[in-house]
Amino acid sequence: MINQLLSASSGLDWSSGTTWIKFVISEIFGTFALVFFGNGAVACYELKHTKGSSKNARGGLNWFGVGFGYGFGTMLGVIWSGFSDHHINPAADVFEFFIYLFNNRATIYDGQPWLIFIVIIVQIIGAMMAQLMLDLIFLISIKSTEDQNAVFAMHATTRPKSENSSVKLQYTIAFITEAFGTLILLLTLKSTELFGQDLLDLTGNSEASQTFITGIMAGFVVMLLVISIGGVTGPALNPARDLGPRIVYTIIPLPGRDRKLAEWNYSWVPTLAPVVGAVFAALIFIGLDGI
Repeated sequence: MINQLLSASSGLDWSSGTTWIKFVISEIFGTFALVFFGNGAVACYELKHTKGSSKNARGGLNWFGVGFGYGFGTMLGVIWSGFSDHHINPAADVFEFFIYLFNNRATIYDGQPWLIFIVIIVQIIGAMMAQLMLDLIFLISIKSTEDQNAVFAMHATTRPKSENSSVKLQYTIAFITEAFGTLILLLTLKSTELFGQDLLDLTGNSEASQTFITGIMAGFVVMLLVISIGGVTGPALNPARDLGPRIVYTIIPLPGRDRKLAEWNYSWVPTLAPVVGAVFAALIFIGLDGI
């Protein structure tokens, strides 16, 4: 079934090993774009001696600029992942997987549910590759930045810290923020996939137009989420976007790095919360689809 579905949507022979290589590389490239442009915007905003630094006396990026980076990074990621159904997010894979399990609609997991594990692994690899490239590009700024919290900020997310609230409340708010934001993201994109394909056709090819529309919508909704609620946690909204760079920060000997800042005791929140949001989004979609 998956071969028929993917062949119908892409015109490719999915019984070919070459096609599976394209699938894997496509998902790596898509996740790479999301992390590279999003975390790159954070690096410009947070680090010293960048033209976009918020500490630059001539003015630099603001939080809107960070949202812009993640938004357009997501848009390019969707476009770059044309051979892999444009997921670039383990939460999106969980969302589609639940639809595969409990709904009659076709997904890329029909007949081959194990594919979800391959996709998630390559997404994390893509995120790590993007972060490694950013660490190289911003090496001078990393060496010049005394505040290691700023260096970590260009890698992964953290909880909202305040002396006026308990750690338990910080974790709870962070979990709710990540889960609800992911739910909004996935339901918006699923609605776009189902109802937006006939709104715009620039090429005469409905599939190409669908990819274009989905990419634009993904970019806009991510940008809005970052600008509106992203200041609470970072945000992640994507386990690979947080986990891959967090691993890089932990294992790569960056100048002045403090491994304690990696906060692996918190990492389960940006990993699990988007998955929980994806499950709830799938249940909402399945319920509405059944009415």
